[in-house]
Amino acid sequence: MTHETNKDGELRRQSTDIGPVQSGQKHQRWAIYIDSEGFGVTFPGNQGLAIRRLGGIMEGIYRLGTGPFAKESNRLFVHQIGDGFIIVSNGGMVRPEVPIAVALILMRCAAQADGLAKAGVAYGDFGDFKNCYPDIVRDHYDGGTVQLGHGLMRIFPVMGTALIKAYRQTRRASGSLLLVDGSMVRELPSTIHITKDFGDCVSVDWIHSELPEVLAIASQGSIKLTDGIVLERFVRDYISINADALHPDWAANTVLLNGCGTGSTPLGI
Repeated sequence: MTHETNKDGELRRQSTDIGPVQSGQKHQRWAIYIDSEGFGVTFPGNQGLAIRRLGGIMEGIYRLGTGPFAKESNRLFVHQIGDGFIIVSNGGMVRPEVPIAVALILMRCAAQADGLAKAGVAYGDFGDFKNCYPDIVRDHYDGGTVQLGHGLMRIFPVMGTALIKAYRQTRRASGSLLLVDGSMVRELPSTIHITKDFGDCVSVDWIHSELPEVLAIASQGSIKLTDGIVLERFVRDYISINADALHPDWAANTVLLNGCGTGSTPLGI
């Protein structure tokens, strides 16, 4: 942490972390970036459906944040970015099963709201950097916004490698996929089905993979999850109904990297 002196001679921190961050990967924060697939295509023609699909993810996050992750020791920091959300842990040592279970739950929440999502899971650092912004902006900062005459500018003050890595992983392949940092899956049980190794991250079958933490966390958040058979049927029907609007690569990866079909190698990766 570095400091500088302001015009009044007072020390000001240049970076204020929102929670403990220590050196070493096991002590860094875990982060999930998740967005609603096809939001930009759906919204112009059916705003209600697009918002309902986004709301499935949003409600899932709320239930998790007010249930199993409501304590100060394990609280979540969540930021909406358009049709997606970045979810960051409070820090400290956490087994990778926890963020992977959270991602599995939210992917399924999206499907239960008639939509599909994509998520990236990674370790990294994360902090609040608004004190590094220009004095004139910081002096007018109020609860996330800066007044611009009769308008306003909303400031996104948090950033870090956790956000960057989780988001970057979602760009590795098209499709409704769960992409996890490769370092997080080395000692996971065989009930986590890895369907593609990209080197720095892997694709995890979010429909059929299971962890004890999934049921435990969902139960504490009062989230009822649909079983894999129903989810697989939904994915097939979704692709069939929207076939004309979907890119072939997206459809193929969604099916084949989530254990919903056999045959040729997934496309576009």
